[in-house]
Parts: sequence; C-alpha cells; structure tokens
Amino acid sequence: MALRRGRGWGWCPVAAGAPVAPSALQQLVAESLGDLGPREEVRLPCGYTLDMVVQFSNTEVGIEVDGPAHFFGFRQVTGATALKRRQLRKRGVKLLSLPYWELDLFDGLEPAARREAIRALVHE
Repeated sequence: MALRRGRGWGWCPVAAGAPVAPSALQQLVAESLGDLGPREEVRLPCGYTLDMVVQFSNTEVGIEVDGPAHFFGFRQVTGATALKRRQLRKRGVKLLSLPYWELDLFDGLEPAARREAIRALVHE
C-alpha cells in the first residue's frame, strides 16, 4: 500500500484503485436514504473510500455499511476497520458505522417500514 500526502489530511493509505461494487446491504441503505441524496463510494483526498456521504443539518456525515468481513469473533471489529475509523475521525470526518446485524433485523419488514427503521438508525 502506498502513502501519499493529502491536502490537509496528512499521511494516509491510498487504496489500490480497484473498482468497488456496492453490496446489496449498502444499496438497501442508500435506497432508504434516497431523499437525503446520498453520494455513494465517495473517495476522500487521503485515499479512503466511504460507502456513502449524506448531509444532516449542514454537516456531512460519512456512512459505512459494515458487513461480516469487518468483524471477527463476536462482533469484534477487525484491525483494518478500526484503523480506518480511527484515521478518518482523527482527520475530522463525521463517521457513522451501520453493522450488518442491526440492518439484518429489518429483513422481514415491508419496504416502507424498513426504510423508516434504517432512517431511524442514521438519525440516532
């Protein structure tokens, strides 16, 4: 992994430039937040990519939809995920992580109810 100097962001890892395909769970969250105009797969100056960014009351918030690959054991965050969160927050990025087990609770709901439940998680 290469390092480069980002404007105002300091040194941070640069992802390998491979195309990113949003997961079905990420697409579900983006659809549920549609009226907030989520921007998906937002690449930051430091090289990290956020699943989406939405605007809340004049504040941009990065949203990460964290599937099972971001965890090991009983909901323990992997080192790579913890590092990314820590570095982004250190650089002033407002970050919200939505773990898959919270989103899985909404599987059986009707689309409108699921949309409201996901929006409630984001607004907490």
